[in-house]
Amino acid sequence: MSGEPIFLSNEVTSLEFLRAVYRNNDLPLSVRMRAAKEALPYEYPRLAVIGHVGDDGSFAERLERALTRSGVRLIEHHPADDNRNVD
Repeated sequence: MSGEPIFLSNEVTSLEFLRAVYRNNDLPLSVRMRAAKEALPYEYPRLAVIGHVGDDGSFAERLERALTRSGVRLIEHHPADDNRNVD
């Protein structure tokens, strides 16, 4: 590698070190790109969908309330009696 060495104190975090590497124009582009790639998730966290469910009963109770609110009708099924003749 060419260029001036990077001098950092002992208190430097790994993210600060990666930033120093990718900002150093004297280092090869491939090294700088790798450092930038490794630092990226810590500088710009990924967006994620997070659901929060309060403690308002069991899952079955919450599901029942959600079905009631949505107006979904359940089809009741009663198995045929085996002793009955089917025409």
